[in-house]
Amino acid sequence: MNAKPNVKTIADIARLAGVSTSTASRALRDSDLISIETKERIKKIAQEHSFRPHLGARNLRLKKSNSIVLVFPFDYADQDVLANPYIFKVLGTVGSALRARHYDLLLSRLSDINMLIDDLYIHSGLAEGAIILGRGDNDQSKMAALVETNIPFVVLGPEHDNQGYCSVGIDNRQSSRMAVKHLAKQGRKRIAIISDNFDEPIAEGYQRYQGYLQGLADAGLPFDQNLTVLSTYAGQSGYDAIQLLLESVPDFDAIFVATSDIVAIGAMQALHDANKRIPQDVALVGFDNIDLCDFTNPPLTSISQRLHEGVADLLTQKLLDQIAGQQVESTMLQGRLVVRQSCGASVLT
Repeated sequence: MNAKPNVKTIADIARLAGVSTSTASRALRDSDLISIETKERIKKIAQEHSFRPHLGARNLRLKKSNSIVLVFPFDYADQDVLANPYIFKVLGTVGSALRARHYDLLLSRLSDINMLIDDLYIHSGLAEGAIILGRGDNDQSKMAALVETNIPFVVLGPEHDNQGYCSVGIDNRQSSRMAVKHLAKQGRKRIAIISDNFDEPIAEGYQRYQGYLQGLADAGLPFDQNLTVLSTYAGQSGYDAIQLLLESVPDFDAIFVATSDIVAIGAMQALHDANKRIPQDVALVGFDNIDLCDFTNPPLTSISQRLHEGVADLLTQKLLDQIAGQQVESTMLQGRLVVRQSCGASVLT
């Protein structure tokens, strides 16, 4: 009794069918170039031998995987940023936008963006391009080096002067300026800011801080260094920031939490514990407009990054256009202030 042939490759199928490897490959892809009879015969052989094409090899050969990798270029010691509900909002909206274009989404958290995308995803055939969530700790030189690789990628985040690559997001400066002007319009005079970065121009936190300063100037309010507090992405850091403000400048009457809504929720709890009424004693505005904003006490006013309102679609389409060889440019949309009760706008006095 003859042993069943060992079939591992398309070449093995072609040999059994008595055709060329290219013919066998086209038949298994249901190409119109191959007759129906030949396709049925080759597919029957493949089925009898439980043959499945090696998609990785095919993707590498054709440079087509219909997959995009979403990269978190963060190198934090903790996992706060990945626990943020905003990240899941990004995954949902970007994933849906890609799916509508018949692409799948891969997820990666890596600290060295220069080698990671090239070696682990693009050259391996796993992905055709990359979406980078912000810049993390990667400076401009690293981003410039990534541009030199000619790997298709776009950044979900702010645009920086002369950056040489495509970014899609909201205008952090103008959005933050809008939030502070809104608080000032409610009669607030001592507006504090909680942010994750005040010094690095490439960082979102820095851009939001600049918007805060512009908002104060627009309202004719003086700047007070004591009203600036640094935070991480953890809710606990928002709680700690309020305790620091209560000790150093207890007369503050509003807070713009530029880091995230999770930090704002931590700040709200600290205010409740200190018997401060929101918004009567202290008004708050957060950033990201996560779903939880509707369920805080009181509901949290926040800046929407407009993922559902154009950002996710723009991001994915610009990347696919780049993969197709087209030139793409950065786009920054205006953030949207979603007014709820925490800012005092809807509270009768």
